[in-house]
Amino acid sequence: MKKIGLLLLAAVLLLMPVLMAAEVNLEDDESVHYSFTVMQGKQFDVPEENATLSFLGEKFNANFEFMLVSRGANDYQNKLNLLIASDDLPDLVQVNDYSILTTMVEMGLLLPLDDLVEKYGQEMKAIRPQECWDPFIFNGKLYSLPNQYRTDGIIPVIREDWLKKLSLAIPTTIEEYEEAIRAFTEDDPDGNGKKDTYGISGPNAPITSTFLPAYLYYGVLPDQWILQDGKLTFGSIQPEMLDALKLINKWFRAGYIDPQFPLYNREKFEEMLGQGKFGSYGSTEVQRLDPAFDIGLAALREAEPESHFIAYEPIVGKDGVKRLWTNDYRSIGYTMAISAKCENPVRLMKLLNYAASEEGYLRIRYGEEGVHYTVDESGTFHFTPEWEDINKRTQEGLSIQYSNLFRREWFDRCASQEVWDGVRMFETYGEPISPIFVTTDADIEYNTILTTLRDEAFTKMICAADETALDKMFDDFCASWLANGGEEVIRQKNEAYQESL
Repeated sequence: MKKIGLLLLAAVLLLMPVLMAAEVNLEDDESVHYSFTVMQGKQFDVPEENATLSFLGEKFNANFEFMLVSRGANDYQNKLNLLIASDDLPDLVQVNDYSILTTMVEMGLLLPLDDLVEKYGQEMKAIRPQECWDPFIFNGKLYSLPNQYRTDGIIPVIREDWLKKLSLAIPTTIEEYEEAIRAFTEDDPDGNGKKDTYGISGPNAPITSTFLPAYLYYGVLPDQWILQDGKLTFGSIQPEMLDALKLINKWFRAGYIDPQFPLYNREKFEEMLGQGKFGSYGSTEVQRLDPAFDIGLAALREAEPESHFIAYEPIVGKDGVKRLWTNDYRSIGYTMAISAKCENPVRLMKLLNYAASEEGYLRIRYGEEGVHYTVDESGTFHFTPEWEDINKRTQEGLSIQYSNLFRREWFDRCASQEVWDGVRMFETYGEPISPIFVTTDADIEYNTILTTLRDEAFTKMICAADETALDKMFDDFCASWLANGGEEVIRQKNEAYQESL
């Protein structure tokens, strides 16, 4: 099913002529009511009618209908591809894949935003440096808005209360980590007398975060670009990656890894997190260490008040170094684009600019001061007792979902100490995931197929019953990866790197 959207999109590209960029009307009669559809990746289910949407609707004299789609297992990309193929693009759309964004621009499906941003986007311009905007300029025109601006990556997470219960220290070496996940699996950390817990679990989309300690130990990450003898090569095809996969496979065969992990998208993983049946994972979003912002942790904390997941310092690698890989601080991630068919793009730009402002950020992110949150003398934000529960906020429509229209800040002002401790770890141990951050034509053309090849191959290797088969499986994967666009990706990445010197 996950390939249907891509096939439909390919068919449309063959049949549909490239369109000219649409003209943008910069006028807006604010007395006229409009209706807009907004497509975003789903963080939480929110009610169709709620106080936040009502507030935005009244402020902008508009009706906003949100289409929230899971971001796991390519669900979001496939849904967007289907909408493109059916010529039914929402007015405002979050784009998670740079190759899809490029295709939409080439097809003339998006509005150029330069004039709109210049006239109505001053708050957005004020909080994003120019280098954040540059990746979204095509043929001299801006077609998407840089929603993210942060320095972070993947961070290891472990259940501290289980470590204490089993008289184990926070792991600092791969041997100590392996002992922890063994104990989490075999020594009944939840005290129910059953062998029903696992050392590791996590979502399989992408596979790059769940097994972070193994990658940290061998000093290689699936999405990493490595500089060797002055040339860039890709982490997924390095010999050290095979070593990491063999170690993870060993853990899987020992029963330390939740065998259902290949079936988990982000939403399903949140559900499993709330059941409290595993002790470690890797997180790409440090702020979700706070139960106030993560439904899974909130459910777990309600069921087990003593439960406590924390981010911890990276284990010592085989080379003796502690490191956490960080993404490009521009962090392309996802962006917001406006459909060429949008009836009133000015109104949407005003909404996005409001979300980027200090006033709008606070109102959309936290609600009303004195009602939903308070600020103490030190400037620290606190949700009021009635609104501390994320389920309560989500059910009322007061959630971080809407502030993703344009994120003024990445980490929440209400975040717990665990979040800020995790952020500081990136500051202490962070190393860039690549010596150059650039998107080449080959990246755009081959990214989807290469990511799919990798995730499918790595999942099979991790779950393989016969460890002796891994060498051939890895060789076959590397050959397939190179033959299906990887070799061209490496070539163009190196050309870009040499030009940057």
